[in-house]
Amino acid sequence: MMSQRYAVYFAPDTASDLWQMGCRWLGRDADDDKIVEPPYLALINRTELTAMTAIPAHYGFHATLKPPFYLVHGGTAEDLLTFAASFASQHAPVNLPGFQVTPIGRFIALVPTGAIEQLGQLAKASVEAFDEFRAPLTPEDLARRKHSTLTKRQSELLNLWGYPYVMDEFRFHLTLTGPLDASERARMLPILREYFSDVVLKPCPIDAIAIFVQESSDSPFRLLNRFALSG
Repeated sequence: MMSQRYAVYFAPDTASDLWQMGCRWLGRDADDDKIVEPPYLALINRTELTAMTAIPAHYGFHATLKPPFYLVHGGTAEDLLTFAASFASQHAPVNLPGFQVTPIGRFIALVPTGAIEQLGQLAKASVEAFDEFRAPLTPEDLARRKHSTLTKRQSELLNLWGYPYVMDEFRFHLTLTGPLDASERARMLPILREYFSDVVLKPCPIDAIAIFVQESSDSPFRLLNRFALSG
């Protein structure tokens, strides 16, 4: 029976200010899978912050390239990591001029201010290349994931790649909150913009892919390995 899930993400260098601030905001470091002290913010209490960040904290501070998947029958973690190292050696890093804090639907995220086409190409290559490791969705999974808000194109992508927001529906972002209503988003945007003000305007190299693993259905994702893009 399948239990572990894997994902191909971008995660900032764990020594970088962006990683440290992102993990502190979420209250969890996915590298060592430890709870970290969240920032003190005058306009929001710790209980509120924990609730707002529970979903992104579960997945770790990251931007998705290949969404979470179970390994195909016969696939191993060792094979996946070997393939990831080879993939990374064939793809060049992408240099971002910076980020902006902005809503994406009901969520708030860090979104790049440039290099959108290059990021889309890297994500497309990741989705295609790593798909040989992805176990097909079961009919039950497909039925659960299909819902009325998906467009026809998104439903097609779900059937093809196991996730609706890939390829032309992809948007590179590092998620900072769970779903918020309009008033919560309006309140949180200036708080988040102030918190990340020291790092969002700095260039950020998308210089590696990261393999994350979820050991069981109720455990959080953690950083398994990071591979430098050196193509």
